[in-house]
Parts: sequence; structure tokens; C-alpha cells
Amino acid sequence: MTEIEKDFIYCKPGLMFTLKMRNQIRKLFIRERRKQGLSLEEVSNGSGIPVERLARLEDHRKHLSWYILDKLMCFYRKKIEMRLVDWDKE
Repeated sequence: MTEIEKDFIYCKPGLMFTLKMRNQIRKLFIRERRKQGLSLEEVSNGSGIPVERLARLEDHRKHLSWYILDKLMCFYRKKIEMRLVDWDKE
């Protein structure tokens, strides 16, 4: 097993965290588009992201890349704010 393969095995929990974060961010952008009443075509024209790619992102058939995230943040003129929140005690 190579050094790269060993690193990949150890980072699987980090990979799951990344996927969860991308999914949450994706949902926020879908909500923002709907809130502003924009079509996929309008977002595509403004951001330069192809309509097909936006549709696949919204249908969860494509992962949200950091490049696309940056383009969407510029288009919507938004930034991401992160904070730690206590888990609910159940």
C-alpha cells in the first residue's frame, strides 16, 4: 500500500464531513435562488455556470465543487459565515 493510499484510508471521516458540508451549502443556494425567484437560466447567465451543471447540482447528481461555490457566491453577492453550535441535548 502506498503512502497516498494510507492517507486516503485515514481521511474517510474527513471526506464524509466534506460531503455533508457541501450538501448543506448546496441547499442554501437552492433556497436563495428560489427566494429571489430566479430560474436556472438566469443564474447560468449571471454566473457563467452551464444550466445543465446547475440542474445536476440541484438534483444531487453532481458534487458541489469549490470553484462552482465561489462563482455562486459572487453571483448572489454572499459570503459564508461559520460558527460552532452546541448539539441539542436529547
